[in-house]
Amino acid sequence: MSKLFVTENDEVVIDLYVSENSSGNTIAWTKDEDRPENVEQVEKYSATFRQPNYKDTVELLDIATRTDVNGDFAVNLGSIRMHRIVMLIKTWDFVDENGATVEPTIDFVISLNPIVAMALADGLERGLNLFDDSDEDNLANAKDFLAKAAELSELEDKN
Repeated sequence: MSKLFVTENDEVVIDLYVSENSSGNTIAWTKDEDRPENVEQVEKYSATFRQPNYKDTVELLDIATRTDVNGDFAVNLGSIRMHRIVMLIKTWDFVDENGATVEPTIDFVISLNPIVAMALADGLERGLNLFDDSDEDNLANAKDFLAKAAELSELEDKN
């Protein structure tokens, strides 16, 4: 039977690997097969997210949808990715520079190294199957939804 509802027990666990490249720059990835060659010391972390429900999806679109100076709608994908992490994070085992575990709060999410944050967002999107090749119809439906939302907004503005 298909699952119609999302419950608080529905989770996605993402493993995050962090290291440095030969130049000393931070590198991060979430799948073992994405591990770069010649990386020796790797720190492994884990983050647990709740599954988004319909309300979460609507709120993410509301947060990231903007109107430009011409009145056209634009979606800020970076904003969606950051807010998705903030909205859905339940736990993680990330530590600060002193080795102390930090709580997964908005302050710590926004202070993540951008390379680490992007890898975490990529892993979460994979874990949620947001961009699975078989989901191209869902992406088209989302674009249709945004276009219809823009049309409705234009109608409201005229009234």
